[in-house]
Amino acid sequence: MIEIICHEEAGLGRGREVLDQAQAYLDDHQQGYRVHITAYPGHIFDLVPALLDNFQKDSRLLVIGGDGTLHELVAVLQAQQVDIPLTYLPAGSGNDFSRYFQQDKSHLSDYLAPLVEERSPKTLPIYHYQLGQHGRRRSLVNSLGLGFDGVVIEQAIKLKESKGIFRKPWGNKLRYLVGLFQSLPRLSLFNCQLKIDGKSYQFDRCALVVFMNNPYFGGGIHLYPLEKFPDRKVSAIVIHDIKAQAILDLLYRIFISHQQESSPYMTHLSGEVVEVEINRPMISQVDGESLMIDQYPVRVWQGQQDFYL
Repeated sequence: MIEIICHEEAGLGRGREVLDQAQAYLDDHQQGYRVHITAYPGHIFDLVPALLDNFQKDSRLLVIGGDGTLHELVAVLQAQQVDIPLTYLPAGSGNDFSRYFQQDKSHLSDYLAPLVEERSPKTLPIYHYQLGQHGRRRSLVNSLGLGFDGVVIEQAIKLKESKGIFRKPWGNKLRYLVGLFQSLPRLSLFNCQLKIDGKSYQFDRCALVVFMNNPYFGGGIHLYPLEKFPDRKVSAIVIHDIKAQAILDLLYRIFISHQQESSPYMTHLSGEVVEVEINRPMISQVDGESLMIDQYPVRVWQGQQDFYL
């Protein structure tokens, strides 16, 4: 039995369309399934534990939605410490996880054949993180950003709630770009200390510290060429020493020349365990959802999740 978890409103309604396509495919392949619809943000945290109580040995799990839906499901499975491979059908407006980890897929069968044929699952990296010395372990699939990224996400969410072009299913990257430029007047700099496997690094006049599990955020913005570092563990990108010239340099490198590695204002560090200390609360984002972080250190380390790919 295939248990389908679907966020119908993902991608401004694309979740429902993808669910219909998936059901037709499974019907054609004579696969039994049950559909569980998420009715509100965070519904997965209530829905999945009950589903797991009745999960059979031959059951399989298919999730349809955006990065936020995948984030919630992985977070529940990791918190429950259950080893269940996932099949992910992207239906959101951003889809940064799929853009990197499923870049070889273009047709519905590319996503569902490994599930239907019960191929061996593949293990992909995720991140775990902890807020403060005694915080509980949490999980993410894409990124955790402290600083300007969180401000931009807040603005992008407001744009998504407006009417017009920003409500289009393909508008996620546009919302992020417009949100970025609208948020520049709110840019607030900070100093931070990073600790990489016990070694300390100090950065001043920072705009952003972001832990990235893949090179993309904001619906396809290629922030840093992490694909060049296959042996990396936890990657932290720090944007620092910010002034007017630095902002122009960074915008040019990220969106035009793609030469981020040589920027004097951007540093990539990687290690088994990465911690960041900042001396004030920070507007932040995790997998595209806004949150406020006021407990330090923020500690990040690598985990894993199996997928049918």
